[in-house]
Amino acid sequence: MSMKKDDLTSEVCHVVITKLAYLAVSGQEEVLKAIGVSDAQISRLERLSYRELDGWIRQRKGALDITPLMQALFSDAEPPEEHKTFLLHGANNKMMMHFFGVRAEECCAFRDKLSIDKSYRGRSISHKQHSAVCKALMEQGDYRQISAEALLQIARTYQVSLGALWKELEKWDKEHEQ
Repeated sequence: MSMKKDDLTSEVCHVVITKLAYLAVSGQEEVLKAIGVSDAQISRLERLSYRELDGWIRQRKGALDITPLMQALFSDAEPPEEHKTFLLHGANNKMMMHFFGVRAEECCAFRDKLSIDKSYRGRSISHKQHSAVCKALMEQGDYRQISAEALLQIARTYQVSLGALWKELEKWDKEHEQ
């Protein structure tokens, strides 16, 4: 059985709101106040029937997103080794999305846990290295088909960030479109 994101969001919200309503009717207002629930909201939670609760959640389904909750719950997760290697070599968000399907939020959370060497933090290729790096990129064949591993090897060889290489490839792509 497959569950859609909206269904999962509704279920999670239903569990949370039900727990809040339980705390309200069981006289645990202080717990609710400690998390920022107002007296008016507590009164509303105390009066909600199960049917009203269900309708209230359905009305707000589109306004709620459990993605930040999941990210907060699993924020201590370590990046997969392959992702870690690319991030340590300065891969930018666009590159990580292109090759690995990793979203910007995940990249940011992973980067916060890593110590990235200064040589891989740059976002452009130095003038001294530009010709050699471009030659190495061209040796890979069609620039639109260069593999992530080939880019990683070039980054290591020339001590340039993967983000700088990706930016160069984007520049080539724009020039090719014209």
